[in-house]
Amino acid sequence: VSRVGQYAVEHKSERSYWDQQLLGLPDYSLCKPRHFQKNCQTITLNCAVTKQLLQQVGEAYHTEINDILLTALAYALKDWQGGSVQGIVLEGHGREPIDPRIDLSQTVGWFTTTYPVKLTLQDSLSATIKCIKESLRSIPHKGLGYGALRSLDDRLPPISFNYLGQFD
Repeated sequence: VSRVGQYAVEHKSERSYWDQQLLGLPDYSLCKPRHFQKNCQTITLNCAVTKQLLQQVGEAYHTEINDILLTALAYALKDWQGGSVQGIVLEGHGREPIDPRIDLSQTVGWFTTTYPVKLTLQDSLSATIKCIKESLRSIPHKGLGYGALRSLDDRLPPISFNYLGQFD
């Protein structure tokens, strides 16, 4: 049995968590396509606003940038297709230490993880930020288990998100 297979067996209790993440997500394939090129807008943030977004917003809500960006994405998806529950695929680097016997120090690159995340909009922006932040913090093992358990079911939403970080 591979280490990934062994991990799946040891963490099969996560299955109910992942099933809940997939439950009630919209089927984006049923949404009518729009011609976004005709209505496309480019928004550029200056240095001061970018600094506020990356530093001050996080301090105010005790959040990370992903929390804020995913909140904005949830509202954009609501504007596109309606509904207060949205579903995306979150992508991570997959280098979490799953087994102390596995030495990752001699490897390079990512072991990319992808896993479903339910984004639920609340009655206010503040409440939504807090809800999304808390739901991201509750993801077991940073999503690693979903990939190991995924062979059982592959119902990922078609929208993927990956924040690569800041580049100077």
